Amino acid sequence: LKSIIMGKNKDIINEDLLIKPKVISPYAYPGMIEGLIVHRIKFANSDGVCRDVTNQVSDLYGFTPEQLKEKNRRAKRVEARQICMYILKSKKLLTVDIGRFFDLDHTTVIHSVNAVNNRIETDPEYRALLYKIIDRVNAFSNKN
Repeated sequence: LKSIIMGKNKDIINEDLLIKPKVISPYAYPGMIEGLIVHRIKFANSDGVCRDVTNQVSDLYGFTPEQLKEKNRRAKRVEARQICMYILKSKKLLTVDIGRFFDLDHTTVIHSVNAVNNRIETDPEYRALLYKIIDRVNAFSNKN
């Protein structure tokens, strides 16, 4: 099982990421366990992307990343958190992984992405701010 994954991704494999089932269910279909391992590896890689985007957005808004991840409904924090989720979703991350990073349900992530989309269509100032943030995040991503 380990050799299946280790072929291409030797650098990103971490023993902690491997699922080590004690008993494999007779109902497990071939490839099921390998799929779970690949998903956990992708989440581990997406965690760094989430951290980078959160750091950049929280810096622009004047928060710490921990404050951005807190369960807080103040308008500016909600706006910053929604923008983070929108950017992460635009980077093709799964809503489940984004939700796991923010300790939120995936439907909250979907709502946030839709809220940003709706606001982009109606508020030109917000659209300009969002594009400025996206440019900064992309510039940071290209440096690293």
